[in-house]
Amino acid sequence: MIASILVSAAFAADEPCYGHTWDDRISGTQFWVEWDPAVIDADKAQVILEAAEHARDTYRDDLQWGFTGDPVVISVLGPQGGQGFGIAGLTRTADCDDGPHPRIELFVAQYGEQSAVDVISHEVGHVSQYSYMGDYLDSVGSWLWWMEATATWITPYADGQQSTWDTSVDDYVGQPDLALHYGLSGFLDPHTSDHMYGTAWLTEYLDEYEGGPDEVRATWEYGGTVTGAPIFFPDAVNATGVDFDATWARFLAITVSGELDAADGLDLSVPKAADAEELPASGGQDATEGPMGLGFAVVKVGISAGHKKSALHVHFEGDTAVPWHAILVRTNGGVVDYVPLDVGTDGVGDGYISGFDGVDGWLVVSPHSIDEDRHSYSWTADLIDDPGPAAGTVTMGTAPEPKGCDSTGGSAGLFAIGAVLLVFRRK
Repeated sequence: MIASILVSAAFAADEPCYGHTWDDRISGTQFWVEWDPAVIDADKAQVILEAAEHARDTYRDDLQWGFTGDPVVISVLGPQGGQGFGIAGLTRTADCDDGPHPRIELFVAQYGEQSAVDVISHEVGHVSQYSYMGDYLDSVGSWLWWMEATATWITPYADGQQSTWDTSVDDYVGQPDLALHYGLSGFLDPHTSDHMYGTAWLTEYLDEYEGGPDEVRATWEYGGTVTGAPIFFPDAVNATGVDFDATWARFLAITVSGELDAADGLDLSVPKAADAEELPASGGQDATEGPMGLGFAVVKVGISAGHKKSALHVHFEGDTAVPWHAILVRTNGGVVDYVPLDVGTDGVGDGYISGFDGVDGWLVVSPHSIDEDRHSYSWTADLIDDPGPAAGTVTMGTAPEPKGCDSTGGSAGLFAIGAVLLVFRRK
C-alpha cells in the first residue's frame, strides 16, 4: 500500500523525472522523502522533509544561492558499508532527458532528530552546488574538497548548530601540513577526508572577511564556468575579484590566532613545526615532512625572545619547485599585525616585523601549489634594531605597551595604532 502523505496537496512537489524507489513517501513543495519502512517511520520522514524545505528556503531566499526548481527525492535507507552509527548522506545527480537532476540518499544506522536535521541541511547544500556545477561527477572531478567545505560551512545557517562545524574545523587546523586540494582518493582516506570537511574554516574566513556568503557563492559561480576540470582554488578566488595572495596572507595570520568569529569558545591550536624561545634560532623541514600544496607550516617565536626597540628578522629559503607564501605575524591574544615576505623565484625571502616586544611572533609558510607533494624549507631568525614598520605591514589589532618608560625609536607602542578589527558575525 502506498503511504502518500502530502504536506499540502495544493503545493505538492512535481513527480521526479527519475521516478521513485519506495512506496512509503511524503511530499513537500519541492522535496519528496521516501523510505524503507524498516529504517524510519512517517513521523521521522516528516522531520527530514521539513528540515530540507527550511534549508532550501534559507540558502535560496536568505543567502541568494542558486537552487534547482525541479523536484528532489530524498531516499532514506539502512546503513551503508561499514557505517556503524549515526546518519550519513550522499547527494548526486541522475540523468534525465533534459540533463542531470539532484537526488539525495540518507543512510541511517541510528536515527537521531538533530543528526537528521544536520545531515539533510548539509546535503541540501550540495543540491545548491549542482545548480552551478551541473553533473555530480563533474563537480567531484573539479573540487570535491570545496564541495564538502562549503556544505559544512553553510549548514549552520539552516540548522543553527555549530557543533559539526566545530569538530570539522579542528580536523583542518590540527593538520596544517596537508594539501588543500583533495579529490575522491582523499575522500576515501579518513585522515584526509576529515581535513577536507574542516576546510570549512577557509569558507568561514571568506564569509567573515571577504564579502560574506556572496563571496563564497562567487567561487561557485566561477566553478560553473570550468566544471569538470580540476580547479586550483587561487584561480577561483582571483576570478571573484579578491586577490588571493593578499587574502591567503591574512587567512594564515588569522589561523595562527584562531581569530574567527564563528570559533568563539573553541580551543583551536595549530601544531607548530618549531617553537623558538630564544634568538637567534634556525630550523626547517625536509621533503619528507614539509607542507603540501597550500598546506602550511608554523614557527612560533615566543614572547620571551623579544626585546625593547627590536624587530623580529627572518630569512627564509624554500623548495624552488613551487612559489611560496611566507608571512610574519605578531599576536597579543589576537593578531596585532602581519607582513608578507617577498619570496622570489629562487625561493628566498628576507624581512622583518617591527615591535617585537611583549608579543608572540610567528612565521607561517605555505607552498603555492595544487599538488600533494611535500616541500622543504629552512629559516633563520634573529633580532635587529627596530627600523619601524616594514612596507606592506597590515595592522589588525593592538600591541601591548612597550616595556620600560622609553617610548622613542622603533618601540611597538608608537605604531600599534589600535585599529579595531571588524568582523561580520554569521548570525
